[in-house]
Amino acid sequence: KVSNTIVDFSILSVSCYYSDSLKVVIGSRPAKPIFAQEVMDFINQQKTLNQESLSKIDDLIKENITFGDDDRGSKAYREVLAITYVKRGIKEVYPL
Repeated sequence: KVSNTIVDFSILSVSCYYSDSLKVVIGSRPAKPIFAQEVMDFINQQKTLNQESLSKIDDLIKENITFGDDDRGSKAYREVLAITYVKRGIKEVYPL
């Protein structure tokens, strides 16, 4: 996310990194950033990344990550964004 002004706060932040294993961090939920540990564990155990394993991410995020409401976005909106951005990030960095 690129800020346009000093007070331009993000609705949600997602970071995905792969070196020896996948790391996923979700922030601006609104709370401090956290590792999406269940998502990381699940993906790191997979031998291949396919549509079925990506669809499981939806449930893992909904069940294990807490989102909140504020002036910038609702809980439901942040949940949808997190699912979308985590999937995109994993596809971008994970070796297929």
